[in-house]
Amino acid sequence: MEKEIVAKQAYLDILKSNNVNLPTWYIDFLVKNESSLNVKITRKRNKFRLYSLSELCENTNPGKLKDYLIIGYENKSYLVLDSRDMETLWIFESSNLTISKTKLKLRDITKKWRRVTWQPVCCHGFWDGQ
Repeated sequence: MEKEIVAKQAYLDILKSNNVNLPTWYIDFLVKNESSLNVKITRKRNKFRLYSLSELCENTNPGKLKDYLIIGYENKSYLVLDSRDMETLWIFESSNLTISKTKLKLRDITKKWRRVTWQPVCCHGFWDGQ
């Protein structure tokens, strides 16, 4: 637990030194879900893979566009967070350099993830050789 707190503080220091001020609840969400996270943003698209906290901190410039922070990707499209309000989500299309606002807010995707429940797959008959 102490090691996790030290790592989290190191990540916070890196983000702060790069003028990235993510909401603390989102940082906590990323710490709890350190493995890769895939979220559905729109019905017409594949899921976006959210960057982990360590991935956001890997570079000295963690995926910043002017007024936006890249927090995930899907092929050549990027999920970006509006750094002016740290809540509005946009999709940046690198192929044609367009950006479009989504209907979701940052808090919406963390709520969606928490609602997902994992159910075990039934293996009746498998383990007893039937």
